[in-house]
Amino acid sequence: MPARPVPQQTREHALALVSQGLLIQAIKLVREATAFDLREAKEYVDGLQVEVLAAIIPPELDERVRYLVATGERGEAVKVLRAGSRIGRGDAKLYVEAVRRGYVRPAVVPGAALPVDALPVDALPVDNVPALPAPADRVPLSERVRAFERAADHASAVALVQAETGMTRAEAERFVAALD
Repeated sequence: MPARPVPQQTREHALALVSQGLLIQAIKLVREATAFDLREAKEYVDGLQVEVLAAIIPPELDERVRYLVATGERGEAVKVLRAGSRIGRGDAKLYVEAVRRGYVRPAVVPGAALPVDALPVDALPVDNVPALPAPADRVPLSERVRAFERAADHASAVALVQAETGMTRAEAERFVAALD
């Protein structure tokens, strides 16, 4: 089955539902509009939920959470995130996991040095050119990986996961295998 993009109007409506905490309604809406199965719709809505969380978490708190995640302190990152914001435990865990997997781009703290991916492309050496931000209505990674697998192109599926998540080859192999 070909990958299906989410219509912009559906995305906006689902995002509004997610921001109101109406996750089940958002999943139903996405399933009806796209013919995604339940898992695909939930993954998409989880991504929208991370977007909403990223918009309300102050950059300084985000920086602290990223440091804790990078040092392997995910439990502490959840605690710090909950203490520094008004989000619940489940949302904090979802956000920390999204940061760990590289799904959330770093916020820019005013007065701080810009991260490499915030610099103009012509200011960077060619081998450090950052990936372009993904369009908001892009087909989910899981669906694109499945499309490669259906085409019997396992190497491209693994390479896509590595490129978009920063996973090692072994982690990407496990990710692809888990989608079956």
